[in-house]
Amino acid sequence: MSTYYTEVSPLFSTLPPLKPAKSKLCGFFELTRLHKSTIGNLCFFWPCAWALTMAAYSTDMPLRDLLVYFTMYLIGSTLIHSANCIINDIFDIDFDRQVSRTKSRPLPSGVVSVSEAWIFFFFNLSPAVAMLLLINLKAALIGLLEVFPLLVFYPLMKRWTYWPQAFLGLTINWGFPTAWMMIMGTTRLQMVSIFMLGMICWTIVYDTMYALQDREDDIQVGIKSTAVLFGDWRTNKFLTWNVNSPDEGRIKYESHGITGALIWIGLLVDYWLKTSTA
Repeated sequence: MSTYYTEVSPLFSTLPPLKPAKSKLCGFFELTRLHKSTIGNLCFFWPCAWALTMAAYSTDMPLRDLLVYFTMYLIGSTLIHSANCIINDIFDIDFDRQVSRTKSRPLPSGVVSVSEAWIFFFFNLSPAVAMLLLINLKAALIGLLEVFPLLVFYPLMKRWTYWPQAFLGLTINWGFPTAWMMIMGTTRLQMVSIFMLGMICWTIVYDTMYALQDREDDIQVGIKSTAVLFGDWRTNKFLTWNVNSPDEGRIKYESHGITGALIWIGLLVDYWLKTSTA
């Protein structure tokens, strides 16, 4: 196996790859972010879990059926999250080489080539799309919108707007209307829209925290984000937060995974109380 990878996509990369320092297998694993905190996966899963639990409450769904749906959406959201990370790294390979936190990732370091990353992207995406074919047609069509245009266009937003976190909010939380439609067969547009708006705002908050890790590098290389847009912003909610500390931003970002779990637990308790007394 060659020590260097010289293949570079003319569309997504103009700089030569760096010398790899890890195995290719490890590189593929790191592309999915599964070696890191599970918060990224959970941020894709929580909206699905909330919608499933709310729909189960409305339809008096048996617990066994609900657990099957939880398992299906947990697997699907993990695959979608991995695919999202891979395509983001493909589009951002040149940016990542110039940011201290990301320059050692598999693509900018040359461990995995761009063409291999594209193959791995479809490897993760294909079973997630196949799972959509197991649900009703309306829900499947809604779910496919997460693949295109949301999943594909999200990595490009940081080139076009200072609000990529808002577009990410649509992408991450799109499982909510998909899961709701799968069980209920109707969108209930007003209810779903209100929840989506709230979840998008929630995503903007926690992903801005995450983006603050790279704010100084992003300014230098020209990456747009709400972390760059807002500057040294503070509100009463964040009085204890030193926005100049990257580690604090990461820790507060990860705390939102617990927030999602607490919301889900509340919905589950409500579902259990209703079904146990029926």
